[in-house]
Amino acid sequence: MKFRLDLGWVVLLGPMFIVVSLTLFELPAWIAEEAGRGARYEASVHNDLGRSALKNGRYREAIGQFMTTIKIDPEYIEAYMNMGMAYNLIGDHKRAISLMRKVIQLDSTHRESVYNNIGRVYAEMGELDNAIAMFKKSLAVNRYSVAIYRNIGEIAIQEKNWKEAETAFRGAVANKPTLKNLYLKMKREAMIKFADDENYEQIKEILSHEITDSVLSVFDSRIVDELAWQDPKLADDFRKLGRALEMQGKLEEAVPQYEAALKILPDEVTIRNKLGVLYAKTGNYEKAMVQFREAVRLKPDYEDARKNMEMCQRILAGNAK
Repeated sequence: MKFRLDLGWVVLLGPMFIVVSLTLFELPAWIAEEAGRGARYEASVHNDLGRSALKNGRYREAIGQFMTTIKIDPEYIEAYMNMGMAYNLIGDHKRAISLMRKVIQLDSTHRESVYNNIGRVYAEMGELDNAIAMFKKSLAVNRYSVAIYRNIGEIAIQEKNWKEAETAFRGAVANKPTLKNLYLKMKREAMIKFADDENYEQIKEILSHEITDSVLSVFDSRIVDELAWQDPKLADDFRKLGRALEMQGKLEEAVPQYEAALKILPDEVTIRNKLGVLYAKTGNYEKAMVQFREAVRLKPDYEDARKNMEMCQRILAGNAK
């Protein structure tokens, strides 16, 4: 009996044989690498879709995309953080914190930003002590972060803990943009970037050398300084530091903080009025008068400044007699 070869079965069984063979034996390196690359790409697509949904307020949709990302790639760190942010926005704070902590388990190099974000979630929950604890953990990783000092300072003001607020905002203004601070920031970012590099220890040794003012003196720092003194957030740091000092009765120390804030925002009448009040409280009525008058000139209907100016005029007139 003759057997007739059915080519249709060959076409069907050929690919099946390849698949079965690959399940029985170890995948060739190039196939595994290609499969991994494809999975990473697919995961990144879902993560990007999730970010887009998150940005546009579609939080449930975003969570679904981030979950898909993690199913494809369980070590996709950004997806855990993004999903944590989404859960926080829908009010599920505990799950948000749990997801953010997972990021640290996967990669401890992200501790600074993760602790900071967890602190912000605790602050939204009203658990201010836990929030402060997280912010301080973040600060232990990066003691130069202005944003973290600000977060601590805001809670301290909310709790009327003026000493804590003073410490926090002193940290914020001390780390304002300067050439040296920018160099230190770039160095920290480089340490994180090269954490997985095979030459990390050598890179770490190179970057660990202390930078001195004499080394930086060859660079022009004027542009950096000018940019720093145009930052409204820095003005707010000086103003809040001034308030913390004032509330502790440290009026002489509070004055230069408001002067610094005014240097950045010379047309801000509330700063001028407050500075005028502090000048008056410390007995410098001539300087107080200058600030009140300028505040009224900038904003003629600013009644507080006008009343303070009139009071100052009476005091100066009485002193002149």
